[in-house]
Amino acid sequence: MIAGAVRDAGNRWVFPELLEEGHEPWGDTRFVLAASSPLSRHYIDISDTVEIGLASLRAHAAYFEALGGAEQTEAFLRAGMAQVGAEVGVAHALAVELL
Repeated sequence: MIAGAVRDAGNRWVFPELLEEGHEPWGDTRFVLAASSPLSRHYIDISDTVEIGLASLRAHAAYFEALGGAEQTEAFLRAGMAQVGAEVGVAHALAVELL
């Protein structure tokens, strides 16, 4: 599924309406990072951007509500980012699989 999405981003016939809006196909994808994959072997230090990321998610109230409410979801995300960070020696990190 991921390979198809990347491939389709560079295919001008899949979304012709985007061409009409002035968007050119993107065919320069070199890799895809899948967050929180059970096959994660790479980590991104997000210590300096945790608050920006959480603020972005807060702006999407439906996201937090669908996951059980803002407070519980933010606490869950913070704990996960801190746990991964502790594993690699930083305050907060995101585990990713390189595809």
